[in-house]
Amino acid sequence: MQVTETSAEGLKHEFTVTVGADDIERKVAERLTELARSVNIPGFRPGKVPLKLLRQRYGRSVMGEVLERTVNDSSSAAIRERNLRPALQPKVEIVSFDEGAPLEYKMAVEVLPDIEPMNFAELKLERLHAEVPDADIDAALERIAQQQRKSEFVERPAEKGDVVVIDFVGSVDGTPFPGGSANDYALELGTGSFIPGFEDQLIGAQAGQQSTVEVTFPADYGNADLAGKPAQFAVTVKEVRGMSAQPVDASLASAVGMESLEELRNAVRERIGQDYVRLARLRLKRELLDRLAERHHFPVPQGMIDIEFDTIWKQVEEDRKRTSESGEAGAAAPPDGAPEE
Repeated sequence: MQVTETSAEGLKHEFTVTVGADDIERKVAERLTELARSVNIPGFRPGKVPLKLLRQRYGRSVMGEVLERTVNDSSSAAIRERNLRPALQPKVEIVSFDEGAPLEYKMAVEVLPDIEPMNFAELKLERLHAEVPDADIDAALERIAQQQRKSEFVERPAEKGDVVVIDFVGSVDGTPFPGGSANDYALELGTGSFIPGFEDQLIGAQAGQQSTVEVTFPADYGNADLAGKPAQFAVTVKEVRGMSAQPVDASLASAVGMESLEELRNAVRERIGQDYVRLARLRLKRELLDRLAERHHFPVPQGMIDIEFDTIWKQVEEDRKRTSESGEAGAAAPPDGAPEE
């Protein structure tokens, strides 16, 4: 094997590798001999199949296998002999090969940079330990109480904070659009979960009432076909349900499977404390990385930059696709419709 370095710019090294025809032929013969011990060909005992016949039947596939293995072994040997530390898988391009002729290929490899480590004894970091304030626990309990509220049918016009059970069909320019309709949808008025203006027009509605709600989709709406366009929703109010308050007391603890309010408070305190610990760990990690970045300067292999960019861009495209699909899936409300904007 002959290896010639043709370029060495920064972290990128390029080589031309030549493997002699005799070496390749020897490896092909060795592989065919291995096959002779296991293949069954009518008229021949195992291990007695002529090499010429094996070459006729399996020569092409064996040659492909040998070439692949030769490239892998020779490229690894070339890198190892030069004490290179590849950052990525080497790129290989076959230049020439014919049966009975040498194999020649080009190899490009980017290596990891040499990094002079800092004196870590000089590194000082601050780890935060946060106590959970009672105010945070009280706020969390109020949110739990909001989630545990019960609704009951009321015979009066809908008010802000009530839940209305509605059927609706949305249309633009008189034509219904996909995702713009739902049946038996429970909407809490005042949450802002529908398109701006939709919920306000249902305040004062009563059970059995039919009305037309007119709104305009936001200009930055996720579905470009609907963005900025006026729409009409034919709405039937089937029920008006008032929300009963859930006090923060033993009944709330019982509703969430706790034996007492004190047990619930302790559970909430522990959960918030775990969140604080996680945030403190993330902050510490960020600070450590920032300090390391300040004290170490080195080039980065372009291939690694390209892979990272492709990964980020792929995520951006997936997020855009999900946003577009959510807009197309529904235009009025979540989950069958679209959120506020």
